[in-house]
Amino acid sequence: MSRQVDLAEQASLTLIAADAKLFRDLVFNPHFEPIRFMVGLAFMPPLSMFVYESAEYVKREYPTASEIQALLQSHKDLLRRSRLRLKLLDDSNKSYEEILDSARELVAINNSWFQDHRGVLAPLKRLLQRDLGVYFMQNEAFCTTHVGFLNMGLTKEELSASSLSLETLGHHMHDISVDLGRYVAALLQGLGIDVHAAYDAHEVSLPPIQFRDLKSERFYTTMAPQVAPHQSTVSLLLTLILSQVNTARIFVPKIAVDNEVAALKIRLVSLFHAVSSLQKLLDQHKRTPLLHSAAAEQITDMLGTPSVRAIRKKGYQRLRNNLVHYKVDESIALHLSPNLPLFGLVEANVSGKSLTDVANDVELGLSRVSDVLHALLPKSLTPKGTL
Repeated sequence: MSRQVDLAEQASLTLIAADAKLFRDLVFNPHFEPIRFMVGLAFMPPLSMFVYESAEYVKREYPTASEIQALLQSHKDLLRRSRLRLKLLDDSNKSYEEILDSARELVAINNSWFQDHRGVLAPLKRLLQRDLGVYFMQNEAFCTTHVGFLNMGLTKEELSASSLSLETLGHHMHDISVDLGRYVAALLQGLGIDVHAAYDAHEVSLPPIQFRDLKSERFYTTMAPQVAPHQSTVSLLLTLILSQVNTARIFVPKIAVDNEVAALKIRLVSLFHAVSSLQKLLDQHKRTPLLHSAAAEQITDMLGTPSVRAIRKKGYQRLRNNLVHYKVDESIALHLSPNLPLFGLVEANVSGKSLTDVANDVELGLSRVSDVLHALLPKSLTPKGTL
């Protein structure tokens, strides 16, 4: 993949290399072993975005590197759908109702796997079966089994037409993960980065992951009165947004040690789409009232705070596009500098802000969104065990 590149392309390749290193570290750092599986589920949309968009970049800029592209050919549709989970309500190809209907259908399939009981005690088993796991770190919820299931990018049609089940899903996703790992390894090698030898297994102090198992119907029913009394699926949507925000807020700083570029990208993109999706939810509420008045007021106030409002400005949107698609517009390329972090890509998009300034804005924004969404969860939602 080597060739003479200009400043804009150096910025793009630096972004790809930073993302590749982050996911390499998540896979190979032995200190992440206790959290790797659960964080992997929560991280699936950013991982899919990185793999999908970097492959598109390679295809566009290095068409002769066909061996790298071939590793993903059979998984591109799944990656695209998983990537779209990061966009939440920003999917331009689906309406608000279509997005919620799709999530509802997939969760119903997931739940049915826990309810497949037979025999004379089947009704009792179904009554007692807990089909929703909520996962915490330091008493903050960051993922649920429903969120993890949705993040995989599977479709109702695939699940209905295949032999996938609760018992076989793990093997299926493992096979896909192996191919993704081969792609990332090939990409690192193409960038001249040693997959193993150059890897510094920095020590990380990680609190344990906590959990609580619940009946999903009861959980969403308990949450609905203070969120959206007449549309309980909104509660599922808010747990998706909270998971995305808290994964970026809690785990990215622990995983992306000394990788400020990758950390900024995931956190900014996660915040951008969380804020955009919450605004779309409010817009939907204005057309057809669905939120509890207090919840609508809390979300409205949060969206108006300076740190959250900043992420919706045009410069941040341009920066988000550069970070996601690894493409620097010509108008931005003219303002790049070899003497600034990431060649001045942040400064060129967000006038008057450095990479550190933007990272601080994003940190404040993530915390603000997390606080409001956490307040909408059932007050009794606390961990009951440790993985």
